[in-house]
Amino acid sequence: MENSGSNMYPELKDILERLNSLENRLSAIENDQKTNTQNIQSIADTRAFKSEPDEELKINLNLNISESKVGEYGLAWLGNFVLLFGIIFLTEIISKKGFGWISSLTGFASVAGIFMLSFKIRESLKHMSLMFEIIGYLLIYYFTLRLHFLTGNPLIGNEIFAASLLVIVTTVQFYMAVRKKSELFSVIAMIFAVFTAMVSSNAHITLTLCTIAAAVSMVLFFKFDLSRQVRFSVVLIYFALLIWIFNNPMMTHKFGLIKVHDFGYIYIFIIAFIFSLTALYKSKDKISPDFVVSVVVMNGIGFSLLLFLMVITFFAKDYVWLFTTIFIFAFAYSVFMKLKTDWKNIRALYALYSFSALSIVVYGFLGFPAAFMLLAFESLLVVSMALWFRSKFIVFMNLLMFIGLLITYKAVGESLSSVNFSFAIVSLVTARILHLQSERLGIKTDFLRNIYMIIGFIMMLYALHKSVPVGFVTISWTALALVYFGLSILLKNLKYRWMSIFTFAASAFYLFIVDFQKIDMVFRVLAFLVLAIISIGISIYYTKRQKSNKDDLV
Repeated sequence: MENSGSNMYPELKDILERLNSLENRLSAIENDQKTNTQNIQSIADTRAFKSEPDEELKINLNLNISESKVGEYGLAWLGNFVLLFGIIFLTEIISKKGFGWISSLTGFASVAGIFMLSFKIRESLKHMSLMFEIIGYLLIYYFTLRLHFLTGNPLIGNEIFAASLLVIVTTVQFYMAVRKKSELFSVIAMIFAVFTAMVSSNAHITLTLCTIAAAVSMVLFFKFDLSRQVRFSVVLIYFALLIWIFNNPMMTHKFGLIKVHDFGYIYIFIIAFIFSLTALYKSKDKISPDFVVSVVVMNGIGFSLLLFLMVITFFAKDYVWLFTTIFIFAFAYSVFMKLKTDWKNIRALYALYSFSALSIVVYGFLGFPAAFMLLAFESLLVVSMALWFRSKFIVFMNLLMFIGLLITYKAVGESLSSVNFSFAIVSLVTARILHLQSERLGIKTDFLRNIYMIIGFIMMLYALHKSVPVGFVTISWTALALVYFGLSILLKNLKYRWMSIFTFAASAFYLFIVDFQKIDMVFRVLAFLVLAIISIGISIYYTKRQKSNKDDLV
């Protein structure tokens, strides 16, 4: 019956099968969706649960990285320096037992072993290999040094031969610095060179090695751009020269200035010249101006200190030719730099240094107080150099030097009218130059100009007070006020007008406080009348021109 029904309605059977198939597919899709939802939730729960351990893992990872750096580099340094002192102490023990040659052979054998080990691990452990190499060079210098120097039982009696061996070791170190273009190796080589110079008892060997070290430092700087070692070399070499001039107490155990100069000043001049070559470096992309300025200043300080010690020790009465030489070189070098380089502040420093040397030369020829007049006018020469160099820095430093010169003049105590007027005139002329050339010098304010004008104002009053008779001080100051007033009109300069007003005030103050009690009645009346007439006349002038703006005062 069923078979007959099925055969009778084949279309119905087909529909039922399609419905069953569709139902199965829907069920499968629902199951898949449920499974996916559960998986997503499971993943989210897992991430939420593991978020905190992940942060902890990250922190631990950073700690491990930092720890590995310390372990790799820090312990390498520590271990190698322990090895260094360990080998030194071992050889010292052998030497104290009376086996000097065995001690040295043990030391050199240790060095050979260290170099071999460094070579073996040069590819696998580069940092450790470098450390072994550094320790090797330090040890080979130390054991070579101990063959003659710093020991009670030298194995090599000839100092020249022993020093030659140290020079060979130092030369090899410089060669390695050049080969590797290494700042570190160059510093080590510089230490070797300077220490070799310091342990020698011969002044010419000491000074020659210091000079060669300075020259090599400059070669490394210009050829390989090893700049940081230059500052180190300047400090180290001038320290060695200072030790030498104090009789090398490290070797002689007697502290004090040397008794014979051995023409050491020639070496000092050469070394100062060598380090001054730093200013000829042209690449501002690789070397900053601050670096060059720092080297020039350090070189100047070291040279000046040593020269001062040489002068007070050997040339206290014969120093003019030394400072004449410095003036000629520094001035010529500043001009050369003006023409050939772009280091503005550095050439200004050399120009100022040259004029400082010239000041000492002037003092050496004339002495105080006669030298002060020329020194005052020398200030105008410095200002002219500042104009050529277009250097505001020179103007500022010249002002400080001018004030220092004025203080020194007053401290000396003896007053000369020529010197007094020189300071006053130079101050006022300099102020006028600064006003006219402010744009060329890049001066944007009147600060420097005002300082010079104040100095000129005070010194002119002082010069007249010291040079004219007692009864004519007030009259002379009143005449000066008129001169200032005339200049203010002629130059259309407001500052001179203010100077005129203050000078009138000073004249009145001096008249009432000083002249009223000291001078005769005739001079007193004359002073009163002159001051009154001029004051009233200038007041009338101000009243008439009050509404006029014809003169643009500056």
